[in-house]
Amino acid sequence: MIINGFKPNWPANDKLLSMADLKEFLGGIQEGWVYGRIREGLLPKPIHLGKGYRSSRWRLSEIQAVVDAHAANLSENEIKSLVNSLVESRNQVFTTAKAAS
Repeated sequence: MIINGFKPNWPANDKLLSMADLKEFLGGIQEGWVYGRIREGLLPKPIHLGKGYRSSRWRLSEIQAVVDAHAANLSENEIKSLVNSLVESRNQVFTTAKAAS
């Protein structure tokens, strides 16, 4: 997937970040800031693990792609498009895996 010449890297072994890990990775930001960016479509929604969605995690590759997009000076609309593509790609993988089982 390429958006405005920007192509995120997809590592084979992707790490899942907890909220604490995510906040540290993004420079010590607050939890409210994270959820605000998610509501605005500027960060991907977390993956919910466990029964009742008690554990939320973010794919490091998705967060890194957003950080790289900011570093590449992509516009807010381009970053929103990137985030949508990241989540759609993730959902396609999970949907395909469910269908195969």
